[in-house]
Amino acid sequence: MGSPTGDRGVVETHVSVLIFSGGRVLKFKKPVRFPFLDFTDRQARLHACQEEVAANRRHSPDVYLGVADLVLDPGAPGSTYSTLLARARVALALGQSVILDATFVDDHQWRAAETLARQTASRLVVVCCQVPEDVAAARVRARLTDGADVPGADERVLRAMARMGSGTPWAGAAVIDTAGSLEDEMACALRAVAPAPVAYTPGVTLASGACTP
Repeated sequence: MGSPTGDRGVVETHVSVLIFSGGRVLKFKKPVRFPFLDFTDRQARLHACQEEVAANRRHSPDVYLGVADLVLDPGAPGSTYSTLLARARVALALGQSVILDATFVDDHQWRAAETLARQTASRLVVVCCQVPEDVAAARVRARLTDGADVPGADERVLRAMARMGSGTPWAGAAVIDTAGSLEDEMACALRAVAPAPVAYTPGVTLASGACTP
């Protein structure tokens, strides 16, 4: 949950996300399921938005402007990774360790992360999390059924990520099978980060997630 500060901010409810920007508010329906509603299907979310706008326009025609699809900017992923690394650079300069939890499937993004570690004299540990696609799909369905907050995380996104991450893991990556217990997965991750007792030094840990059959 949150509240807008000034003319900008984000507020979340159990079924919606509201983004305040200047004099406008964008409202998104989450792909969630509860006993009283099911928004896991895009058409259900679209219908709910259309009904909400139609009902409220009768009383506030100048407030409810309409319904539109959210279209991903092709340049957005590159900008996101650049921002991620820029923030990591600041933290490393302060002597902090950093975890970059992202799906590094683009060679350029990998090289940029390596360059950052080298320029900041940081120890680089690469962890590649893998899970069978059917297990990942079952987890997504379970979270949606429970009404968990997983915006956009449906099986279509899962299949797209599987295609992107189906190649060979980054050279030198510690591959962790996340189909097992959380305790075993954490033990593997800790062994990758600190295989033996070492003196503390700032470092970068990259987590590259991929779904592989």
